[in-house]
Amino acid sequence: MMEIESLTVLNLFYPKPDIPTDEADHFARAHQDTKLMYKEWKQFASFSGSP
Repeated sequence: MMEIESLTVLNLFYPKPDIPTDEADHFARAHQDTKLMYKEWKQFASFSGSP
């Protein structure tokens, strides 16, 4: 689980759901373990409106 410090920080990385900014891409490249965790999280998490 990821804890986001504030809405400002969230918008810095993901201003729209599942659309990362360059800052988010840079962070993911620097932290490959986070990218794997997010991929697994998306597999098991339910999103509003998802089947």
